[in-house]
Parts: sequence; structure tokens; C-alpha cells
Amino acid sequence: MKKYLSLLLAAVIVFSLVACGGSAASSAASSASEQASAAASSEAAAPGEFNWKGSGKVVVYSGDDSDMTEKQVAAFTALTGVEVEVVYGGGSELLARIEAEKDNPLGDVMKGATSDNLSRYTDYFQPYKLESVTPEQIGHSEPLEEDYWTEGAGGNMMIFMVNKELLPNEADWPTSWKDLTDEKYKGQIAFCDPNASSSAYIHLNCMEQLYGWEFVEKFYQNLDGKIMNSSSSVPKQTADGEYMVGVTIENYGADYTAAGANIAVIYPEDGTMRTRGGTVIIKNCKNPENAKLWCEFMYSQANSEIAVSFNRRPARTDVALPAGLKNFNDIKFMSFTLRGHLGLNLAEIANIAMPEGFEDLKPLSHVYGLKDQIGAIVDAKSFEADIEGHVTSTKDGVLDADGKPTTGLDINAKAAFDLSSEQGKG
Repeated sequence: MKKYLSLLLAAVIVFSLVACGGSAASSAASSASEQASAAASSEAAAPGEFNWKGSGKVVVYSGDDSDMTEKQVAAFTALTGVEVEVVYGGGSELLARIEAEKDNPLGDVMKGATSDNLSRYTDYFQPYKLESVTPEQIGHSEPLEEDYWTEGAGGNMMIFMVNKELLPNEADWPTSWKDLTDEKYKGQIAFCDPNASSSAYIHLNCMEQLYGWEFVEKFYQNLDGKIMNSSSSVPKQTADGEYMVGVTIENYGADYTAAGANIAVIYPEDGTMRTRGGTVIIKNCKNPENAKLWCEFMYSQANSEIAVSFNRRPARTDVALPAGLKNFNDIKFMSFTLRGHLGLNLAEIANIAMPEGFEDLKPLSHVYGLKDQIGAIVDAKSFEADIEGHVTSTKDGVLDADGKPTTGLDINAKAAFDLSSEQGKG
């Protein structure tokens, strides 16, 4: 039953990581509109290229931050002449809305959901093929094809943050997941409670898939009982000098670098993963041509420069990155499997009473150490994953092979919902 945590990971996994951005990005956004307008003018003026001009309106369902979305809307309208109406919500909320509106779609396009979540709703999307970019410009090595969405070179990478005052010698910096069990970092690694952070679940998933559960146990022992209650505390306390190393996400690394913190962003040499997603056209939408224009815009130079102004990795590889970030093609990505079945033994890690139907599962609380080190564990029979809008909530049930909620606990269907993805370059 050592796969239990991989199953638990996915209950709160993913995108967060989109949602884990920091406040330091906001201060950089003030000039984004001017920068995007300039880039938009440049793109629109190029003769013989993609025709950006449109008319009318497009309705965008956005699971992203409103500050960035407003800059995107202004740049899109400047580039295309198309007016934009935005409906905001969590990723799961908006996808459920698209499903409910399938007979009379009120939106045209959706952005701000991760690929694992989108994959469960493809019946409601219209495939398209990008025409305004080359594969290489968005991190792909193969020709672009028609699909429901296209993953660019953006996303949020799993990284380490190093305090350079506490570790002034680069030779002392951790460069791999394996380094995190080194005795010299004992009690000096900032890490969040996986029950409180979707990114922490992904970090553990990376470690388990690379080195197995014995390694995870050694890692927890090296934390020396110190675990944060929020993901934002990890980079903050690392930058403040309370910890040598923080296991965190790239967005935070970019934010603290831009704010002048004396830190370094490290990409694990043994492989990392990123949260990925794309923009989808809603099937039978009322403004399909403008929806296609919006999808193209999301991979434009204008939009990539907006992302950089918010200290975010852009979808394109030919746009200068925020300070401190590594080029996309220089990052080693691991083969990452996102396991998303909720019929799992949530009680194992806390050594609490097993729910009905799971009595044969042996508790493995030693993987984490003490129960109070990791916080309260949710009862498997009453599980609700808020997941910052990125994983569909379910109550009193598990997910079937299609990722849909079902009632009851099916102990024979533990591996029913595995989403495997190569975290490579297209």
C-alpha cells in the first residue's frame, strides 16, 4: 500500500500552482498595458503574417488572476479590435458551468485551468490548431497539430530556493531531490504541510516517483519536525534567513528575485515537473472566430510580455524571462504520473481508524512521523477537495475511470484514474 500518498497527492494537486503566485508580482504589472500595446502593434504591423484583425466580441471564462487578465484584455482588443467580456471563477467551477451550458453555451473560450482538469471535459471543447506561432517558439519539438488545447513553454516549475547568505558557497547548494536528505540541511529545509498545499503534494509525488517511499521517509526525517502551514511561508522564511533551502515553486522564486531578495532559484538536475494547461474553445460557442483569435493571442509576444511583467514564465521561448529563471530548453523534466483516484486510504499516514471498506490497508504513519507534524487528515468518507479551483470537488464518493464522481468506496478501483504525462518539450 505504499502508493497511498500518490493517490492522496492528486486530491489536492495541480495548478495551483497557477494560484500560488505572490504579491510581489503586482508591483511589476503597472507598465504591462503599455508594453503589451507596443508588442501588439508590432505583431499587427508585420506584413504577410497571421491576420489578427477581428470584430464583435468574445466571452472569456477566466480561472486566472483578474489583474493579469485585465492587461490581457486591453492588449487583445488593441491587437484585434475585438471587445472582451470576462466571467471569473475557479477552474472547476467554470468547467462545471461549461458542462451545464452545453446546449446553449454562454462563453466562447476558457483559460486558467490545468491540463489534468481539462482532460475530463473534452466533450465540451472544439479542437483547433495554432497558426500564429512555430512549434519552437512555444517549446515544442514536433509540428503543431489540431487539438483541444496546446501547452506552451509556460507553467509553474517545482524548484528549490536557496538563501545565499546562509549558503554563500554554490558548492553547498542542493542541485537534486536526492540532495535534500543530506545531513547538512537537517532542520534547515522549509517545506509546507501537504495537507495545506497542492504544490507540496506535487513535490512529494516527484520524490516518490524518482526514488520511492524510503527516500520520502528520509526526507521527512531531515525536516526535523519543521513543517509550514502555508505554501507562501516557505519562500518567505527562506528569503528571511530562517532556512537555508525552501522547496517551493518557480513563481515565488521569480517574485522574491524581483523584490531583491538574496536568493537563488535551483531546478533539480534529476528532473522536475511543471503544472501545465491551455486555452480551450467551447463547443458550439457563439463567437468561434473570435475565440480562435483569443487562443492565438495567448501565445503571442504581447501576452508573453504581460506574463513577464508579472514575473511569470511566458508561453513563448523567444521572450526574455523574468530575472533568475532558467531557459525552458535547459530544464530537465521528469516523467511524471498524476494519480487522481479518490478511492484511497487517507487514514494510513495518520494511523487513525480506517474507513469502512479499507480495513485491510496497513497504516504507514512512519512515512511522515508524528501525526501532529502534518496536521489533521480528512476522513475518506467525507472528502472535499477545494484545491484552489483546480480539482473537481467530490463528497462521499470516489472518481471512476473517467474522473467523474461516483458514490461509495470501491476498494477494487484504486488505480482507475491515472493521468500520465511526459513533462518534456512537446
